[in-house]
Formats: sequence, C-alpha cells, structure tokens
Amino acid sequence: MTNIPSVTAPIDRSKDLTITWTGGAPDTQVTVVGGGFANGVTSGFLCAASVGAGQITIPAYVLLNLPPTGSSPVPGQLTVGNALVSIFTASGLDIAKLAFGAGYTLSLKFQ
Repeated sequence: MTNIPSVTAPIDRSKDLTITWTGGAPDTQVTVVGGGFANGVTSGFLCAASVGAGQITIPAYVLLNLPPTGSSPVPGQLTVGNALVSIFTASGLDIAKLAFGAGYTLSLKFQ
C-alpha cells in the first residue's frame, strides 16, 4: 500500500476511503476486507479490484454499515491482500498447486 491509513486517527465512515498500491501478481485482484465490532454489533465488507488498477475506493455507504468502534476494546480491522494461485500438472501427482499471497492488516477505529 502506498497510502497506509494511520492507526492513531479513526477512519471517517462518512467519507470514501481510497487505497492505492504498487506491484502485485499480474492478472490478479487486490482484496480489501474490513470490519468492526461495537456494542454487540459486528459488520464487515469485502471489495476487490484488478491489481493493475493501482487503487480501490471503498464508498462511504459501505463504511457506514460498519459500527463506530468508539471506545470499544476490540478495534476495527482493515486488510489489503493480493494472492496468486496456479494449478498445474506434475508427473506422479493427481493435482499440484502453487500459491503465494501477501497481505497487510491494520487494527484501527471507525468513527
């Protein structure tokens, strides 16, 4: 990620959140998973974009479905990841798979 949100400042749920990146496995997707827990309410989202796009915007209407974490001891979470899975044939094996993934997770608050 090239614009990592600050873990010391809450994310404003009323504004779109744009995440940018460089690199990644060609012809794959970058996923953004977020969630929060407060006052007995848990909610989350998953968004994806082509790695070649270099950015994704999580709309405010999605973020507003997350509960404000306030002073909850369990903060919200935001994970950005990219993975490559390739199935191939190899002599003597019924199936062969190569997988590689990279992710970045932040514990933060949503206001």
